[in-house]
Amino acid sequence: RSETHFPLWKSRCCFRELVFVRREIRWFEVNFDPTDWSRVEMDWSRVKTDWSRVEMDWSRVKADWSRVEVDWSRAKAVWSRVKTDWSRVKADWSRAKAVWSRVKTDWSRVKTDWSRVKADWSRVKTDWSRAKAVWSRVKTDWSRVKADWSRAKADWSRAKAVWSRVKTDWSRVKTDWSRVKADWSRLLINGLHVCVVKNGFHRLPNNSPSPPRAAGCPGFPKVKYGHPS
Repeated sequence: RSETHFPLWKSRCCFRELVFVRREIRWFEVNFDPTDWSRVEMDWSRVKTDWSRVEMDWSRVKADWSRVEVDWSRAKAVWSRVKTDWSRVKADWSRAKAVWSRVKTDWSRVKTDWSRVKADWSRVKTDWSRAKAVWSRVKTDWSRVKADWSRAKADWSRAKAVWSRVKTDWSRVKTDWSRVKADWSRLLINGLHVCVVKNGFHRLPNNSPSPPRAAGCPGFPKVKYGHPS
């Protein structure tokens, strides 16, 4: 192609980059230690295992929390029923008091209003049976409230235990991650040590070491991107 489509300086620059990448890959193949990499993989598998444990415990926490919410909604429904029944009891009690006042009023007119007294007395008996039924329902609902509360306390203690397990697994994950970072830094240091041992140092006449002149030993003076400057 012509110079306008692909200039010659661009092709020279790409060739230099390809040579640099090839030398870096060759240095990594020569100085790579598979034992360090297996250690990194082992630590990484440990991290994944701990993370799966954390997710499992978190799903348990969510399930227990959903059970707690269901029990709490049940307790609220029972409590609303208790309040409704208690209002009914109070209404019936007020009705009974009204009936009793009518009974006292009608007792002065016994002879003339005896039929009315009998009707009111039957109403009193009906209200009393209704009040007894309401009271039995109140006792049943209260026993249900106590049972739901004990279940909620048990679920809460289970959720606290699961949360402590989650914190323990998280501390294990952090420990394994610090181990992975330490193994990775050891891998880099071992690669640099192998490079220096293989290439050696160039000694000056006064026996003082000069910077290494080998290609592929990054990080030393006068060595740029793994090549001698």
